[in-house]
Amino acid sequence: MDPELFAKGKSLGFSDRQIAHLTGRSEDDIRAERKKLHYIITPEGIALRARLTVDYIEQQFLLYRNTRQRVREHVESLRKAGFTRVSIRGDGDVADICRLTCLEQGFEVVNHGSYPVLEIAGLSVILHAGGSDG
Repeated sequence: MDPELFAKGKSLGFSDRQIAHLTGRSEDDIRAERKKLHYIITPEGIALRARLTVDYIEQQFLLYRNTRQRVREHVESLRKAGFTRVSIRGDGDVADICRLTCLEQGFEVVNHGSYPVLEIAGLSVILHAGGSDG
């Protein structure tokens, strides 16, 4: 449930039972939501949110660094095999990291032809090295 909407309902005097009825949730769910909302605005709750935010940022940077390293390894193996172009199959943040890393390494990113492919599979990057660079 949206915390802002929940807080507004409580400020307008809606009981847990009324909110539960309106949202199709149980009273226990609504009570737990109210307690969670109250906890979030305590000093302990704010400290917890700060720690969770730092953890999230650290995980995103780790994903970024690991993806870049893996793509650099793939690009290096392609360069040794005589390739200068690569195709990227997939989208999202990992694909964007792939694209930028390839360009930074002097590789042309193409969307056509029979070039090696960096395939995005979830958070992994898989190299399919078939193709020709001619």
